[in-house]
Amino acid sequence: MWNYKNEKKYSVVCLFARELGFHTLKDTIEDNFFEVKAVITHYYEPNLKTKRKLFDKYVTFCEEKSIPLVVVNKNQSNLRILKEIKFDFLIANCYKYIIPDEFLDLAKIGSYNMHRSLLPKYKGLKPIKKALENKEKETGTTFHRMTGVVDSGEIIDQYKVPIERGDTEKEIFEKLYPTQYVLMKRALLKIIKGK
Repeated sequence: MWNYKNEKKYSVVCLFARELGFHTLKDTIEDNFFEVKAVITHYYEPNLKTKRKLFDKYVTFCEEKSIPLVVVNKNQSNLRILKEIKFDFLIANCYKYIIPDEFLDLAKIGSYNMHRSLLPKYKGLKPIKKALENKEKETGTTFHRMTGVVDSGEIIDQYKVPIERGDTEKEIFEKLYPTQYVLMKRALLKIIKGK
């Protein structure tokens, strides 16, 4: 399945945050199939007062790997850096802001989001909590095209994980960590092969 030769190394700009985003970034770099042109993340937790727990981890990792790191706040003015970069894909994972269309349109091939539910169920915030509250038997991550409407673009692929009796949100996240890059690469290969 992974024998596809990336003769033209496709490039990605990663709008990543939280632990899920960090696992995706780390696995992307380790696999070395895609060129990471930049990482965009946030400094603050949603309360806009507390520094994100993993922010320093992102900074250190990007410095070690010589990847440009762009920090955004609520107004996202630093996204203008995207106008100076040529890239094939814009990929979001745990990115907390809605990205204006003017930036989504900059990706040569497309802009995609990784949402932690099996869309169309549980769009928006806290999807894992909602899945647990509704006693779902499975959840996962959906890789979908980003549009102006949150979590509503074309679904490209999904990766499912079981929800077992007694699972907590933390345990579900731990099941999702190793699946993120697998899903991202599988979905992007579908797009590349289909274009």
